[in-house]
Amino acid sequence: MRSFGLPTEPPQLAVCVGVVAMALLFACKPPRYAPATPVSTDPATVLAGVRQREDQIHSLRARFKATAFHGSGESDVHGVLLVRKTNRFRMRLMLPLGITVLDYVNQGDRAWTLSPLSNGDDAEEARLFSPADVRETFLRGAAAFPGTCLATGESAAIVEVACRACDDCPLLRSLHLDRRNGTISEETSYDGGEPRLAIRYADYREVFGQPLPFRVVMTYPARRLKVEIQIRAYEVNPELKDELFEPPPGSKLETVVATPEPSSPTA
Repeated sequence: MRSFGLPTEPPQLAVCVGVVAMALLFACKPPRYAPATPVSTDPATVLAGVRQREDQIHSLRARFKATAFHGSGESDVHGVLLVRKTNRFRMRLMLPLGITVLDYVNQGDRAWTLSPLSNGDDAEEARLFSPADVRETFLRGAAAFPGTCLATGESAAIVEVACRACDDCPLLRSLHLDRRNGTISEETSYDGGEPRLAIRYADYREVFGQPLPFRVVMTYPARRLKVEIQIRAYEVNPELKDELFEPPPGSKLETVVATPEPSSPTA
């Protein structure tokens, strides 16, 4: 076979080049978050630390790939998240070829959606998973800790958090915090006391001094739907101008979203 004038590399050299390339690739990834000592033995202190650390993130940009498993089907989308606290959020989902599937913008109590490929189908089903859920997952704040949240911890590894509107009210949200590093490993949202959405966080890495999950799995039990989100890159506290959160042309005002007022951590 003709080589078109290109020199042939020895197999050993090709292997070495591949090893070096892989080493450089992994060297560029953020380091895994692993504190040398446990954060605290007190459940309330662990919860307060989680919320205080989240409050240090004022804006966020993330690029990700999401794989939705619905019934026997499976679909992939690529996406970009823009977050500016306390009440600006944007999520754009695209097919691998760059075609927009969904553009969702939230400004406080207003939300707009553009679904070019929905063909008049139900918008919620067409987008597979709720942008409002993704907003709460990354915007955080009071929406992620509704009502009064109490932390307990009989386990040596996990702090359990229960959020309710009153002492006798049904659960609004429950969380599992990793006592060793003060991160959220799992949280569940409830509707009428029944689990509606379970979210698992994994592969925490340190980005600009903040532990952030690079893998998020959202499961909707009643819908038999699971969404796996793999974060490809984060930017922490970038400058995000107002025009980035303007509704896209052709979008419609879909719903009024109640945005809770920020609240301080509650033990």
